[in-house]
Amino acid sequence: MFGLLSLVLLLLLVLCAERAIVLTYALLMSENYHWWWSSFISINVYAYAMIFYLRTIGVKQVQFHIVSTLTYVSYVCIISVGFGLMTGYVGFTASYIVAQKLYSSIRVDQCTT
Repeated sequence: MFGLLSLVLLLLLVLCAERAIVLTYALLMSENYHWWWSSFISINVYAYAMIFYLRTIGVKQVQFHIVSTLTYVSYVCIISVGFGLMTGYVGFTASYIVAQKLYSSIRVDQCTT
């Protein structure tokens, strides 16, 4: 019943991991080693749902339907934060694993002088 929804969620998580890996690789190649927060934050695009709704809602709608508007905004906020944390975790974990693999493959030659 929820096969398509599960497939879309899996696709979302895979794409978030790939995007975070590419971003982290680009940051590491430009010698920017502060990739920790950028791998988490760059994936979070779910705040746009809140911004889009708040921009498109009319002032007249808010005045007449304040309870339903607050209910909708609170639920969208909770869901957006949940998806943001989920995709941020997946992106950070994928970036961390790739960074560990990259740095473990570096061989440092010791110079004896």
